[in-house]
Amino acid sequence: MMTELEILEFRKKLPFLQGQCFLNYAATCPVPDSSVKAMQDEIGLMQEPLGKHFYQSLNKVEMIRKNLASFLGAHASEIAFVQNTSSAVSTIALALNLQEGDRVLVPDNEFPSNYYPWKNLERFGVELVPFSISKDQTITQALQGIDLKNVKVISVSAVSFETGKRIDLKEFADFCRKNKIYSCVDAIQAIGNSPIHCHDMGFDFMASGSQKWLLGSVGCGFVYAKRELLDTLFVPMVGWTSHRYPEYFDLSKLEFSNEMTRFEPGLPNYIPIIGMGESLKLFMEIGIDRIHEKIQDHLKFLTEQLQSLNLELLTSPKDLTAGIVCFKIPQKVDHRKVHEYFEKKQISVTVRGNYVRISPHFFTLHSELETFITAVAELLEKPIPVMATKAITAAITTSKQEPIIVNGATGNLGLLVVKQLLTHDQSVFLIGRSEIKMRSLLHNLSEKEKSLIAGHAIVDFMHQGWLEKLKVQVPKIKYAGLINASGGLTVDLLENQSEKEIREIFEVQFFAPLQLIQTYLKEWKSEKPLGVLSVLSSSGRCGYPLLSTYASSHAALWTLMESLQREQNGQVPFMTYIAQSQHSPLQKDMGRTSLRYYQIGKSFDYAIPEDVAIEVVNQFFEGKANKAEFNLQLKLWINALAPDFFTKQIAKAWRR
Repeated sequence: MMTELEILEFRKKLPFLQGQCFLNYAATCPVPDSSVKAMQDEIGLMQEPLGKHFYQSLNKVEMIRKNLASFLGAHASEIAFVQNTSSAVSTIALALNLQEGDRVLVPDNEFPSNYYPWKNLERFGVELVPFSISKDQTITQALQGIDLKNVKVISVSAVSFETGKRIDLKEFADFCRKNKIYSCVDAIQAIGNSPIHCHDMGFDFMASGSQKWLLGSVGCGFVYAKRELLDTLFVPMVGWTSHRYPEYFDLSKLEFSNEMTRFEPGLPNYIPIIGMGESLKLFMEIGIDRIHEKIQDHLKFLTEQLQSLNLELLTSPKDLTAGIVCFKIPQKVDHRKVHEYFEKKQISVTVRGNYVRISPHFFTLHSELETFITAVAELLEKPIPVMATKAITAAITTSKQEPIIVNGATGNLGLLVVKQLLTHDQSVFLIGRSEIKMRSLLHNLSEKEKSLIAGHAIVDFMHQGWLEKLKVQVPKIKYAGLINASGGLTVDLLENQSEKEIREIFEVQFFAPLQLIQTYLKEWKSEKPLGVLSVLSSSGRCGYPLLSTYASSHAALWTLMESLQREQNGQVPFMTYIAQSQHSPLQKDMGRTSLRYYQIGKSFDYAIPEDVAIEVVNQFFEGKANKAEFNLQLKLWINALAPDFFTKQIAKAWRR
């Protein structure tokens, strides 16, 4: 067992940990100062051309390849460096050259890195088949009874990012070999906290990155493949370093390297590799068995303490674990405040949906675990109440029998709004654009929630005559209100946007809500309507570069809502909710493109989508005409009075 002195000495290499209770190594890790220095030194050499020190740098990379192979119980020739786990799994998926009719089995709760690469093969006629691994089940028990006809690959995570359940990789590999199926392992949640020995365990392929338990840098991933499989694999990306003799430039014949380096098509991203190599040395000096033992000791303590608080764990006592413990947030606790609660306590964990994930490393202090358990106990003893004013309660009581129409029910925010309405026993009619998401939503509802669904419809706003088709599907009853939460996004310079893209944004974000509102007023509204609410972006009044079309469509709907407020004069309440930026698919699309044009600052103020959904529903039942978080209101006010102020601020960051 590791001594307290050894742990304290190791922590000196991670200055970030001072004053932090960091229990989140399953996310991304702090990088040791020795690794940072190694990368900085190598970057310093870039002041001269790479050719001046090419072989010295290549030597460092190859030494790291050898050390990594030794650490993983493999041979250096079986390791290829890639950018990340997604690249690694994608390389394997394409290398197997699967054909039409072939099937791939993947657990149904995988991280997307081990799901999308296989899903992407569907265009070749390859079928992705999700399967479940339940509590108490081993991998072979989970696979028993599944039709293995035409199954060519089974790809699993060594440790589930969602539950912390660890797979017996030897058992998994033996099962696959017995059934003549390729075995593939996503090991990013295991390497650095558990012993991995590729040859002894016997799996065919492994993919990982270094930025979690291995304390490496972002941008370094790797692929392992059994040496005997090498010549059967297709090389999807080829470059000069894929060749067996890369410096001869003989174009007469493409002779691949007789190692996994054939999957490295050009000069590597060697700075992150060098950083990971330094971190790897630290692990090899300590020994992975000692590291694993210490982490298991931490997990045992956390498990016992959480169970003593009557919390439900996502793994059972019989399950193998490694590094991760997850517990469900009790219903009595306001889920949307849990992340903020731990942040205020300066405790770093992952809060996702209805559960909390804790992932301590071997150098985590026992006192930090105690601090976390104390914080959890305080959270349970003093749960945050769900606020509901008398006005809201009264509105809910009177409107239950009359459904509310939710437009955008299959979108990120719209789905959360629906779920929030259902918690109030509010009947709803759902309008969505994705049939798959709608089926998933309806499938996952409880029987009580299903009884509150007045109906649903899938609508393509770009299809002529969509409204008439919708009217046929809407039951001939009266509706208490309409919430518009549908959205689309085009992020680009205006000159790069096509007419089709522009028209689609306006159809989704302006014309469709306008026509739904008009139909609601003419045909669907009840005698005592709760009203119409539209969720809008502040960009509708504060125009930003790249968002010209998105902003103008919101501006049009915003103006429409103001006009109807005055036109209806209270007979039908018209409400506008101005939403903050959220962690959502739309925001991710917006953010990625923005990075190409903006110099981004250090902090981002994102709202939690669940919080926004609660605010939307509360405003709707309260009947408030306009609502926005204070900082947004301030921004709108300043923009109205002094638009040049924002123009100057944007100009400082705008890098067209």
